[in-house]
Amino acid sequence: MATDKEPYIAIMMEGNRVGGGPDGRVWSTKISKLLGVLARMEREKIHTDARKTDYALIDLKHPSEFVVELRPTTKQQGYDPLPVFKWAMQQLENIGTDKPVDPEVDARTASLIAELAKPEPQAYQKFWVNGYADPVHFDEVYEAKARALAAKRVLIERPFEWFEGTSMGTLVGKLLFVDGTAGHQTFAITPEVGPERVECQFTDDMKDILRNNLFRKVRIHGRIHYHRDSPHPSTIDVRRVEPINTGEKPHYRSMAGLLKDYDRPDSKLFGILHE
Repeated sequence: MATDKEPYIAIMMEGNRVGGGPDGRVWSTKISKLLGVLARMEREKIHTDARKTDYALIDLKHPSEFVVELRPTTKQQGYDPLPVFKWAMQQLENIGTDKPVDPEVDARTASLIAELAKPEPQAYQKFWVNGYADPVHFDEVYEAKARALAAKRVLIERPFEWFEGTSMGTLVGKLLFVDGTAGHQTFAITPEVGPERVECQFTDDMKDILRNNLFRKVRIHGRIHYHRDSPHPSTIDVRRVEPINTGEKPHYRSMAGLLKDYDRPDSKLFGILHE
């Protein structure tokens, strides 16, 4: 159960590879998804279009498992992020312990939590968070509970019938990170409206333009995919990336050396903790 001690979140993953830790790509993706879930929960709870909380990195550890500790900090003067953070952590705990979950946790949020919890046994043995609340173990049992919650929420809340499909179009947003490692030609953007992030599939010829526009606003052209539970894009098969010159400068160029599998000078994985 949640307590009154200083709030923070410890994200832990136990490796599943001989002589090493968890898969670096999966580890970083899980952190990104967790922060995306917390951001969406905050927006739904306080009814705002933009998140008001950042998470400061306060510690990195590597005992028997890899641990990252983050503390919620405000993005907006006068805003206290702690009440919503405590509420969000309690809801994550409640899903795993079969306790009532606040109606503010809607179907889309529950689906994102289920995706966060989905195990990847080839990449790690265990994945859980600890700190402010009791440990929340993200495994197949937790995933099933989150999907069941999402199904219940859909029956209650869906005021419109959205349809799954694709269309050609464009999307404007801030380029968050690029993963150009073998077999993972993906990047993510935060649209100006809608979801916290949209994952995009790109081809080799786009690597330079993506690398040169990290953390900048871009216009994505391509085939946009939609799920039946949201009017917003879920993924994009990118045909073209168009930079939008706003004069802003990148503020976090590299995480090289932080992760075991991403200590190469040409690493394409950026922006996870910052965003």
